[in-house]
This record gives sequence, C-alpha cells and structure tokens, in this order.
Amino acid sequence: YTFALGLVGVLIDSVFVVFMNNIILFTDLVHWVTDSLLELTLLLGLYFASRLSRRYPMGVVVLESTLGLLIALTVVGVYFYVFYDFLNGLLYAGGAATVNMYSSIATIAGTALTVLTYTTLRRGFEKYNVETLRYESTHALVDALAGVTATVGILATSITKSTALQVLFTVVLMMFILHSVQGIVSDSVSLIRGENLDYKMSLAVMNSIQDLLASAGARVKSVEARKLASFYVISVEVYIDPLTTIRDAFKLRRKIVKRVIELYDSVYHVDVRFHPEVSFERVAEGERSRGEELKARRKR
Repeated sequence: YTFALGLVGVLIDSVFVVFMNNIILFTDLVHWVTDSLLELTLLLGLYFASRLSRRYPMGVVVLESTLGLLIALTVVGVYFYVFYDFLNGLLYAGGAATVNMYSSIATIAGTALTVLTYTTLRRGFEKYNVETLRYESTHALVDALAGVTATVGILATSITKSTALQVLFTVVLMMFILHSVQGIVSDSVSLIRGENLDYKMSLAVMNSIQDLLASAGARVKSVEARKLASFYVISVEVYIDPLTTIRDAFKLRRKIVKRVIELYDSVYHVDVRFHPEVSFERVAEGERSRGEELKARRKR
C-alpha cells in the first residue's frame, strides 16, 4: 500500500516536471524515485521472508539488491549532471530565477501522500508492534519534512525570483536524496559482501533453542542471523539422529521457528536445515563394515 502511494507521488511529480520543470521540483522527483527504490527493496525482502515454508532465496535478494544499487546510482548520476548543467546556466546566463508557483501543487500533493503513508505505518506499528513499521514510519516523517522544504522553496523562489534561494533549497533537498541513496548503498554493499551477519544476534538465537534441541537429542551445527534493512533472517543448521522420523524432524523445525519468531520481533524468517549426526554416521559405517565382514566369512 505504501509502495503504491510512493508510485503515485513519482507520477504526480513527473507530470509537473514535464510541464513546469524547475530544479527544485526535479530534485523532489529524484528523491521520490530513490525512496521508491528503497521501498521496493524492503518490499521484496519482506515478501520472501513471509514464505515461512520455503528457504529464503538469499541469492535472489543479492541480485535484486545489486540491480537496485545500480539503478539508484544511475538516477543520482543523471541528477548531478542536470544540476551541474543548471549551475553552469546560472554562471553564464545569470538573470532572475523563473519558477512557476503552481508547481508547488505537486510538492503539496506529495507531502499529503507522505503524511498518509506515515499515519498508515504508525497505526500498523501500534497494532502489530512490528519493528520494521516503526522504522519505515520514521523515514516517512523525514520525507514529509522534505516535501515541506520543496514547497517552501518553490513558493519563496517564485515570489522573490532569487537564484540564491533556488540554489539553497535545491542543496537542502539534495541532502534528503543522499540520505536515501546512502541507505540503499550501505544495505546493498553489506549484503553483497556478506557483512550483514550479526554475531550477537546469532549467539542469542542459538542459546534460545538449546533446550528444544537437547530434548530431541539434537545439537546445533551453526546459527546465522543476517540483517536485511530493518529485519532479520535466521538460518539454523542442526545435527540430528539419522533414525529420526520425518514427522519428528518437522515437529522440531516448527518448534524452533515458533520459538525464535516469538522471542524476537525483528525476526521475519527462520530457515532450519537438518544434518545427520557425525557420531551416528560413524556407528552406522562401523555396523555396515562388520556386516560385510560377516558375509565374507560365511562365504568362506
């Protein structure tokens, strides 16, 4: 729902940029685009995390994150080229700033959409107490401030015809763009390089499931807690008796998933994989070798 509101904001700004283009409005449009990319990354991550019965496709998420990073950097590169061209025009052409005050309709509408997004996310957080919703509602509040800044900048520049004010408000809005891009870059780079592994969270999860594993005669092989944006994806690998039935293994898996998700609000997905216990494998190999030896003796 909030992603759809973001797309509406991009559409409104795009239409006004075509007919009433100015650098402040164009900067606001680029901010909308980068925020929509950030929202899309989070949305896809949550979609994959919601499929609890399937493994989390980390490879797909890395690819999607890489594409999002490339698109964001391309958009920002185009913007800075336009901004550089705008500054060159001011230096060589000079003159008063020409900004149509009616272009503020787009920024006012965008601010209204952002406030609606904030209230929706805040109500969702108060109802479900999901940490991601709190994080996104805070981001929406910052975006509302950016919308107000763009509106004030357009109105002030159109009234005063001041190029200094036009540049000032453009630079202020540029900070909001850099903030959004910094979020995309940091999340993407940490995911691509594998630096999103949270050792403290991994240890906490491992300690929380020890009693479940002990009661089932199993033990932990490894636990990895990876942070994606504002939520965690947990991967648990367990050594288990090879003679354990599939039914008992699935029961243990459900208990582990339920325990971890109930204890940590920021955990949205838990992968559990089972491996045959090494000691049991050795016993089984020993029994097979003794059996083969007895067969050989009988043949003699």
